[in-house]
Amino acid sequence: DARARREGGEEGAVPVRIAPGGVRGVAEGAAQLLLAPLFGRGDGG
Repeated sequence: DARARREGGEEGAVPVRIAPGGVRGVAEGAAQLLLAPLFGRGDGG
């Protein structure tokens, strides 16, 4: 909360729900976003 207030969030941290698949799903999604431009999409695109 202190960091969020310091960086512009007057009400503190904003609660969010974890994505389906939990932490692993989030990590895999982030990896896809970062690596897709380098290696192309896995669906042939």
